[in-house]
Formats: sequence, C-alpha cells, structure tokens
Amino acid sequence: MATSDIENARRAPLWREAEFCLLALIVAGIYFTRVTALPLVGEESRWACGAAEMLRTGDWIVPRQQGEIFADRPPGASWAMALVGLVRGRVDEWAVRLPSIVATLLTSLLIYGYARHFLAPLGSLAAGLAFATSVQVLQLGRLGECEALFTLFVSASLLVWHAGYVRAWRPVAIWSAGYALAALATLVKGPQAPVYFVSVTCVFLLVERKWRWIVSWPPHLAGIAVFVAILAAWQVPYFLMTNWDAVLETWTGQAGRRFGLEKLLPHLVSYPLETLGCLLPWSLFLAALVLRPVREAWRAARPMTRFLIAAIAVTYPTVWLALEARGRYYMPLYPLVAVLLAWIVERCATAEAGSRLRGVWNTFLVVAGAAAILGGVAIAGATWVGPLAGVRQSAAWTAALVALCVIGGTALFWCRRKGGASAARLGLVATSAVVGLAYTGAVVNIDAARLNAVEPAVAEVRSHFPAGVHIASFGAVNHRFAYYYGEPIPRRDWPRTIGDVPSGLVYFCFSRTPGDNVVVRGRVVRYMPSSFPFAWEQVAAVSCERKKTSQPVEIVVIGRIVEPRVARATSTDPQFLPKTR
Repeated sequence: MATSDIENARRAPLWREAEFCLLALIVAGIYFTRVTALPLVGEESRWACGAAEMLRTGDWIVPRQQGEIFADRPPGASWAMALVGLVRGRVDEWAVRLPSIVATLLTSLLIYGYARHFLAPLGSLAAGLAFATSVQVLQLGRLGECEALFTLFVSASLLVWHAGYVRAWRPVAIWSAGYALAALATLVKGPQAPVYFVSVTCVFLLVERKWRWIVSWPPHLAGIAVFVAILAAWQVPYFLMTNWDAVLETWTGQAGRRFGLEKLLPHLVSYPLETLGCLLPWSLFLAALVLRPVREAWRAARPMTRFLIAAIAVTYPTVWLALEARGRYYMPLYPLVAVLLAWIVERCATAEAGSRLRGVWNTFLVVAGAAAILGGVAIAGATWVGPLAGVRQSAAWTAALVALCVIGGTALFWCRRKGGASAARLGLVATSAVVGLAYTGAVVNIDAARLNAVEPAVAEVRSHFPAGVHIASFGAVNHRFAYYYGEPIPRRDWPRTIGDVPSGLVYFCFSRTPGDNVVVRGRVVRYMPSSFPFAWEQVAAVSCERKKTSQPVEIVVIGRIVEPRVARATSTDPQFLPKTR
C-alpha cells in the first residue's frame, strides 16, 4: 500500500467508505438474525444465572450461583448480560447473546480500521469478512459465552497499540490504551489477556530494536497504572467481600491442568489442523505462501507483517503445547490472522491477469463457487433422502437456501471470468454471504433439531406445583435447569439426618449422574450420599443434556418430601426412578 493511501486512511472517516458500510451490513445481517432460534447451551446459562443474580440482589461485585460465590473467572461476561437485562427487564435470550453479537460486529469493524493503515479498502473488507465468516466465529460469535467479548478486548489491545505505534501517537497514550483494553479483557476471562499483551508488544519492540520503548518508564508505567486501576476497581471490593482463596480460585482455577507431556505429540499434530479448520474457508489462502512472489511481498510489507507474525509466534505455543486446549482458545488472535489472510487475498485478487497470484484467487473462486452449488444440491437432496433426516430442512428453508447457494455460486464463477476490483469485491461478498447465511439458516436449523430444549420440560414441571411453592436444591443444581426455572433456587447441603432438612421444605431438586455420587465443581470434589434420610416421591426428572438423547446423563430430579419426620434411607439412584424426560 502506498504512503499516500496510508495518509488518506488516517484522515478520511471510515464510515464514509463503501467497504466499511458493506462490512457492517453483512456482519449485522448474519449475526442479528435468528438470535433466539436455539436454546441456551454450554456455558451460556451459567453466565446468565450469574447475571440474573446480579439484578436480583444488586451485588455486581461477587459472581454467584444459587447464592454461593462462583469464583471460576471474573464477572465481565455476566456484567454485559446484566446490563442488557437491565434494559430489557430480565435476562432473556437476547440479553444473554446480544453482548457477543455486538462484540463480533465491533471486532470486525476494528479489524477493518486497523487494516486500512496497510491495505486498500478491498483488503480491509476481506480482513473483516475473513474474521466474521470463519467457521468458529460463526459458531461462537452468536452465543452468550465469553469468547466473543474476550476476543474483542484482547485483539483491540494489540491492534490499537500497534496502530498507535505506526501513527506515532504519544507513547503514554499508546501504552494507556493498550493496557486499558487488556484490563477489560482480563475482567472477562482472566490473566491470558495481559500475558498476551505484554509478551507480544515486548517481543515486537525487541525485534524492531526499539527496546527503549519497553523501559521508557513514565509512559509505560502510566499504562500499567491504568491497568491496575481498572482491575483494582473490581478486585479490591471483591477481596473485601470474599477472601484470599476466592481470589486465587478466580485467577488460577481454569488453567492448572492444561499443560503436560502425556499425548503431547498427537496434540502437536492435530491442533494446527484444528486451527486451520476453524478459520475455513479463508485459511485456504495460506497455501499461497508456497509462491515466491507472495513470500517476497510478505517481507516487503514488514510494518504490518512483522507485528502480526510476532504476535502469532509468541501466543500460539500457549495453546499448541496445552494438551486440553480447544480450537476456541486461540480465537482472541483470529483478528490478527484475518489481517494476514486478507493481505494475501488483496495481493492475489489485484494481481495481473494470467499471473500465478491471480491464479490463486481464481482457483479460490472456482472452489468456493463449486462448493456453494454442491451445498445447494446437498440441501435439496436431504429433503427426501431418509438417512439424512438429521440435516433435513423444511420446504421453505430448502428453497431459500438452494436459491442462496445457486445465486452465490453463479456470482463466484462470474467473478472469475470478469476480473477487476469490482468483481473481486463481489467475490468476497458472495463467499461471505453464502457461508454466513448458510450457517445462520441450515446449521442453526440442524442444531435446533438436535439440541435438547430444557425450557418446555421445566415449564411442565412448574405447571404441576401449587401456587406459591418454592423449591430448594440439595447440592448445586444444573445451571440450565436453574436458568429456565426462572426463580431463585436456594442451595442446601445434602441432608444426612432429619435435622439437616430445612423446616417447611416440601419440594426439592438435585442433580444426579447415574452410577456416580461424585460431584466436581471447579477444583472441589464432593461426595454425595446415595440416599435421603426421609421418605420422598419423584415429581419429575428433567434431562439437562446438551443434545437430545434417550439415555441422559445430566439429570435434575425434582422430588416431594412425603414423611419429613420419618428417618428412612431412600435411594436417589435414577435407576430406581421413573424414566427421565
């Protein structure tokens, strides 16, 4: 990118660029649709319960589940849900998922703004779309988990810092902005954020031979002071309201078992492949690195590539060498990878006709176009092929998705023949639309059919309760059940004698895993007795599994005490209970 283009990118408001507006429209169209089509799954309901307790109790400092301290991680995600819930009046599905959706949109626009310092509008559009329509971002960017918010703040800390470095901001502003964003990321998920920020920036400055920036104490200390102030605003009152053990559990409870040597070699081989899969379809462009013109241009684009490569080189080992690391653990660095991929896209899409670089772009258009049309054929075929019942779409969805795939595939083939900047822009839009809207349509429909919706079962249970009845749980109850129950479920210790049963308690619930009376919460292991010291009868048993299954493992049993004054050991093993839902 020419120097004049960089200067124009500094002066011109981004929202006046057609590519910026186009990016915002595409990402909003993908993520702001069908928000409530799926039941809450995974950790969504856990953070939602924490947000609901914040609104109910007014305590925004100490995260709690069923009234007890929940010290697994800082409360940033629950704060975001609670803020939306405050506006909506309750923590519903929109309140749970809107923070992630907005974070995904903002991250895409942030990537565009950063990339415009080095790339043309076409490449910047490719960068934003490469992030927003990668397979894993499509999955997690619309769910109420921590990844989307964490990705926004971690990537912003690095990209804003480097943008300020390139644009020669005052050092105090650069360090303060970077540390402030790292602090916000820390409040979402923990210490991974400051470790990434400090290690990446210091390694980059050493590579650039600008080590004086690291020891320029007035600006650097100002940034550290901003970080400490933001973190202390929550950490100090949290410590005063809890204890030192809760503080340690918050910062160390999640990472203790992720490093080791057992089965390390298979993980070293499989994890990079998993990363490439998570970044499809855009990770296909990494194959262009075998071409000499790409490698030569890569070295020439050092103001950008040196920082991005340093960031990836420093951070990737933290997941590559962690045996229990999953693909999503590296999602905070996907924005930086997206900029590198977009640089390759721009080089290939704008290369001279007939060149090897242009051939890479044309090959991608052909592969993407063929995949789109074949995907449409597969969707149509699934409507009448019996063995594919699990992926079958309704007639209306089939017609819409087939039309999308055929139109998108045809547009990609046309772009290959036409060439030029406009055709390249259309190729990016068509690819993103097919991938993003096909996910929003077909994949969400498939998930909706296979996921276990707990809400109807819980509503049926509540319909059988007399008016004004409240229940308590013996031990921690599954968070999906607790969320959909909609009212506080006080947690009681497992009763070992009649005297342990709260006075007046009639209805109760407990989580049970068949054949296992060991309950693990965080790093604490508790052993439940296999019986109650009173006679009781089962009211219902609700499956809280993620997917529908005829043999659920995660079960919440709802019972009624029949003879509270009679000491009688009654088994709780689900094999003695009626069939669960």
